[in-house]
Amino acid sequence: MRILQLAPPWLPVPWASGSEYLVPGLLSDGLVHGGHEVTLVASHASRTRARLLDVLNGHSGVSRDIATLLPHVMAAFQRRGENDVVHDHTELGPALATFVNDTPTVHTLHYPLTDVRRLYLGQVGPRAALVAASHAQASCAPELPIAAVIHHGVRPEDYPLATTPDGYLAFVGSASPDGGAEEAIVVAEQLGVRLRMALDVSTPAEREHWATVLRPRVDGPRFDIVFSPERLVMNALLGGADALLVTGSGTEPFPLAAVEANACGTPVVGFAIGALPEVVEDGVNGFLVAAGDHDLLCAATERATWLDRSKCRAHVVEGFSATRMLTDYHALYRSAVETGHVSPGYGDRSADSSTEAESHLEWASTVLTAAGHDLRNPLTTIVGLAETLIENGTRLDADSLAAVQRHLLSSCRRLRSTLDDLLDVRHVMRRVGSLAEPVDLAQLVSDVAADLAIDDHLLDVDLRVPECLADRIGLKHIVGNLVSNALEQSDEGQVVTVRSFPDQARPGMTTIAVEDRGPGVPDDRKQSLFLPSLDDIRDGIGLAIVSALTQLERGQAWVTDRPGGGASFRVSLPNRPAVSTAPRADEKQPQLVRSDDSLAVD
Repeated sequence: MRILQLAPPWLPVPWASGSEYLVPGLLSDGLVHGGHEVTLVASHASRTRARLLDVLNGHSGVSRDIATLLPHVMAAFQRRGENDVVHDHTELGPALATFVNDTPTVHTLHYPLTDVRRLYLGQVGPRAALVAASHAQASCAPELPIAAVIHHGVRPEDYPLATTPDGYLAFVGSASPDGGAEEAIVVAEQLGVRLRMALDVSTPAEREHWATVLRPRVDGPRFDIVFSPERLVMNALLGGADALLVTGSGTEPFPLAAVEANACGTPVVGFAIGALPEVVEDGVNGFLVAAGDHDLLCAATERATWLDRSKCRAHVVEGFSATRMLTDYHALYRSAVETGHVSPGYGDRSADSSTEAESHLEWASTVLTAAGHDLRNPLTTIVGLAETLIENGTRLDADSLAAVQRHLLSSCRRLRSTLDDLLDVRHVMRRVGSLAEPVDLAQLVSDVAADLAIDDHLLDVDLRVPECLADRIGLKHIVGNLVSNALEQSDEGQVVTVRSFPDQARPGMTTIAVEDRGPGVPDDRKQSLFLPSLDDIRDGIGLAIVSALTQLERGQAWVTDRPGGGASFRVSLPNRPAVSTAPRADEKQPQLVRSDDSLAVD
C-alpha cells in the first residue's frame, strides 16, 4: 500500500515527547520494513526510513499555533491522491477529511476528549476512521463513531532492561493541576525516598502550576527535575527507578510512560482509573490502588520493589509491542482500502458478507498461486528420485539407496503438507459468514496432538483460559498449523509449548501462543511471515492460512521472540464472556521468598 503518515510539525519524529510523534515514527518504519511505500510529513529533524516531507522548510518550531499547523496539514492532504490511505496524527486532520472523499483517512486520538473536542469530532461523521488509544478513551465519548481501539506500542529493543535500580521513584507527565505530580511528591515525602521527575511545561497552564505550586515543593536535594528530556535521558530515568508513579486524573488517552517504564523493567504503581488498568496487571508489572488513597499508594510502592523486572518487560513484549500496534493498524488500513471507506464503528462486529467473500477470493487466488510454486519443488524432486531408482536402483549400495529413500520420503511429506494446506484454503472460503461457538482448548490441543502423532512429553500445555469463541474446525486448523510449524523448527526431542492467557492489550480476547526452541524468526521477516508471497515461500502457505482463519474469527496473528530463544507464534481470539482468568484453587501461587539480600518470586 501507499500510506501517508502525518505528524505534528513542531518536534522531530519519533523520539520527541508524546505519542503523536512516537506512533507515526514507529508505524512509518514498520510499514517500510514490510514493503509498503510510506511518506512521513513531519519536522525536518525527524529520523525515519520513510520518505520525509518537511513542507515548512525547517521553520516549524517558531510557534505552536494554527497558522503553523494549517499549511503543514493542507500540504499533506493535497498529496492524498498519491496514496491509498492518509493516517493523521494532528488535531486538524479530521476537519480536512470532511471535505475529501477520494482517499480513506485514519485519525488517531492522541489527546483527551474534552467537550469541545467531542463536539468537533462529532461533526466529522464517517469521513475519518477515529482510532481511540484505549477502551477508557472510547467509552468516555460513546456518541463518536470510533472505528477501532488500538493501544500504543513501543519497540522493546529501544529500551535497555535495567535489572538493578538506583533506589529512587520516578514520575513522568504533565505539570498541570491534574497531571498527578503533587501526588507523586506526597508519596516520596511519606516514604522518605528520592523522586526524579520528567515534566512537560509546554502549555501556559502547565507553566503556571509549575511556578506557583510545584517548584516551591521540590526545592531540595531529594528531588531531581528535568523538562521534556531526550530519549537516552528518559530511558536512564525510567530504568533506574524502583517504580514509576502514575497518579494523574486518568484523562490521558493512554499511559505511554507506563509501557516505556515496563520495557525498561520498572514496575508501575498508580491509581486504578482511566486507561491504566488496561496496561497494569496487578502483581505482575505493577500495582493499582483506589484513586486518592495515598496510604495504599505508599504501601503498593514498597511492594513494587519485590516484582520481577524481567516479567515487567515481558508484559510489554507480549501485549504492547510496536509489532502488535502495526498489525492492528495494517488491518484497519487494509479494510479502508478494500472497502473504499472506514471500518465499522467500535464494538460493531458485523461485516458485509459479499465484501468479505470478494476479499477472500482475492486472497485465495494469491495463496493458490503460491501453492503451485510450493508443489512444484517436491514434485520435481520426487520425479528425479524415481528416475534415479529406475535407471540405477540395482547399482546403488545400501547406504546410497537408504539416502534416496529418505529424500523421497521427505519430499512426499512436504507434498502432503502442501495438499493439506490447500484443503485449509477451501475451509477458509467455506468459513465466510460462519458463527463462532465455545471451544474447549484442552480437548482441541489433545486432538491436534493425536492427529500429528506427538508424544505427550514433547508437548507442554499451559491453558490459563480454558475456552474461547471460534469455529472449532477453523481453530483446529490454526493450532495444528502452528504446532506443526513449531515441530519443524525444533530439533528432535525438543519440547513445544502451547499456552493460552488473557490478552492484556484487548480486553475480551484470549491469546493462544505456540512456542518452539528453534532458531527464532529474524526481525526483517516478522512482518511478512503471515502473508502469501511469491517472493518468499520458504515457509509454505500454512502461516498465511493461519492469518486468514484468525481474521475470520475477528482476531489477529503475529510472531514474537520467545524468552530464552526460539519463536512464539500467537493468535488473539474472542474469549467466552463468562470465562474467569483467576487462578484455580489447586494451582500453585507465587510466593515471595526473602533471601539474605533480596526478594524473589518463587
